Amino acid sequence: MNLEQQNNANFLAPDENQFDRVVRRIEEILFTLIIVTMIAIGLAPIILRYTGMPGITWTESLSQHMLLWITFLGAGTAIRERSSISIDAAPHLLNPRKRIFLRAATEIFSAIACGVLVYFSIAFVQSTFEFEKETIAFLNIKEWWLTAALPCGFLLLCIRLIIAAIEDIMKASRMQVEKSIIKKESKKEESK
Repeated sequence: MNLEQQNNANFLAPDENQFDRVVRRIEEILFTLIIVTMIAIGLAPIILRYTGMPGITWTESLSQHMLLWITFLGAGTAIRERSSISIDAAPHLLNPRKRIFLRAATEIFSAIACGVLVYFSIAFVQSTFEFEKETIAFLNIKEWWLTAALPCGFLLLCIRLIIAAIEDIMKASRMQVEKSIIKKESKKEESK
């Protein structure tokens, strides 16, 4: 298999750098902590009910907010793994390099959309802070703190999309350089 065929076969495989590994590890730790906590607080009322102790009223609300965090972490993972849902009828008509550029353009557009959502979700958190500054959701946690999942989640997605777009642009550029090297080598061999 020559270099061009390898690029055609593996053009979806993301490259991983040090920054990406650190972000991935943080995501994995957060995801694990949230899942374990959700399981524990989901089982706690059941166990307490069977032991005759009073129930916990805030577990459902906490689970709902944790689900929001898990959703954003899962979306970030899907972007990193290149496994998010997409409509890919048109890209199959393009050569691999153009497919990568199209995917990068889509990622850039999506990152811009997430950036706009970061802006508006920060405004939402600020308005929640102004109007519900003293409202306690549960366990002395203020309501506005819980809405911080929105800007943090959209920021995570924005960062993931920018990383993916940069990786794609670099990969397409490498493909072009490798293609020109192969052409030069084949011309040299033909001239001999």
